[in-house]
Amino acid sequence: WLSFDPPSGEMDGTSSTAISATVNSNAATLPIGNHTNVILFTDLHNGVTFTQTVMLAVGSPFCESIEACELDWTFGGNTPWFAQTNVTQDGVDAAQSGAITNRQYSWMQTTVTGPRLLTFHWRTASTTNLNYLRFQIDSTNRAELSGNTAWVPYSTEITPGVHTIRWVFTNSFSSTGTNASW
Repeated sequence: WLSFDPPSGEMDGTSSTAISATVNSNAATLPIGNHTNVILFTDLHNGVTFTQTVMLAVGSPFCESIEACELDWTFGGNTPWFAQTNVTQDGVDAAQSGAITNRQYSWMQTTVTGPRLLTFHWRTASTTNLNYLRFQIDSTNRAELSGNTAWVPYSTEITPGVHTIRWVFTNSFSSTGTNASW
């Protein structure tokens, strides 16, 4: 799953060269999980060997974590949302807000065309009344969660036309614990 350019070579102990490592098409066949590869460097003059470990984390596509691959998703804030399998409502996977600290935020958004019913489950593990997960339609807050919640179902009618829907997790002040939203 890893290709090198040049694939091999020799150099004396006083020179340097750039080696390019590229994830190749074999990575698409790897199962979900962390995969490592060890790059071995040997100084031919004195026999000293150096190693460098490279890790590739393979996960499911983000859109599968929210069962919405028919939509185009964008991300912003200090760190992006990501797919994960540790905290889930369905026992499979869920999107999680990016790791943020004091006065930072993490958001994900897409556009939908109404009329339609939008339904999802969400939860937070954060400091109550300081950190919030807000759901917005066209930049207007429609609902919010704060504190350590269980999975909460939410449904809303989307009016006719094209609308931007966004989930924003904000951290207002220093907090302890997980401090994340799903």
